[in-house]
Amino acid sequence: RSGGASDMSRHVFLGVADWDRPEWQEAFYPSGLPDEWRLAYYCTRFTCVWLSYAQWSGLRPEEVELLVADSPDTFRVLLQAPHESEAVGSRVREVFQPKLGLMCSAEHPALLWFDAETDLRNLAARLHQRAELPENIYLISRDGNLDRLEQVNTLLQLLGL
Repeated sequence: RSGGASDMSRHVFLGVADWDRPEWQEAFYPSGLPDEWRLAYYCTRFTCVWLSYAQWSGLRPEEVELLVADSPDTFRVLLQAPHESEAVGSRVREVFQPKLGLMCSAEHPALLWFDAETDLRNLAARLHQRAELPENIYLISRDGNLDRLEQVNTLLQLLGL
């Protein structure tokens, strides 16, 4: 892609591997927030979520519809692709489609994984290397470390992304 940072801003998403993290119950989610409202609250702070095949494949279509309805139009759901031997329910895939960012392996080049130990300079360099990819870029926290997520969000702002 050509153009400045503002050209890329709508193409960089920040999120976590799974929004329903037990360690976030006290540290992230407001006290008394019903479990079924967690995704809606998560969407106020992040723009995507990664779900492993084990997490999303067991969802009933009605659950997927609620998940899609609880997130804004700009939110993206990244689904780990199933192994070739595993069938994907077409109805589940169809319901996810409006917000489906990718259905891919964890090694997809559009995914940039980080955790509490990730060097932010290195992450910025990796982000810059992927800036010319034709697809969106997804920064995904493996461990859900809230301090590191805040630092990465600040880094994106400083980079104009």
